[in-house]
Amino acid sequence: MGLVLLQCWCIDLRLCPNCGTPLERQDCENKTIWTCPVCNYKVEDKTTQHRSIEGLRLSKKVKTIDEGVIIEREELGALSSITSCPKCGHSPVYYTSIQSRAADEPPVRIYKCPKCGYGWREYS
Repeated sequence: MGLVLLQCWCIDLRLCPNCGTPLERQDCENKTIWTCPVCNYKVEDKTTQHRSIEGLRLSKKVKTIDEGVIIEREELGALSSITSCPKCGHSPVYYTSIQSRAADEPPVRIYKCPKCGYGWREYS
């Protein structure tokens, strides 16, 4: 059985107050503007410093250490409309599955709410 190390990054996901669509980030000179691709809502970000990013995604890197061999891969979270956030009730939420125990045991599902940022695990 290998040891699994999980390293996660936080995402900065903002939702349109008009239609609920995830806002797209645009870095312009010394400011950041969030724009809705559906209804064209725009708001200037005054809470974070200017930083350039290539895209908005929930990602994680998993390193599996098995008898001295390190396997590293990056996975993207998927959206689940079946599960809603237990804290704020928002749906859909991001989720990903990891195999944290032996191969004969079910994987662990890790969820993250894009609205309030709450994260939780579900053991099958």
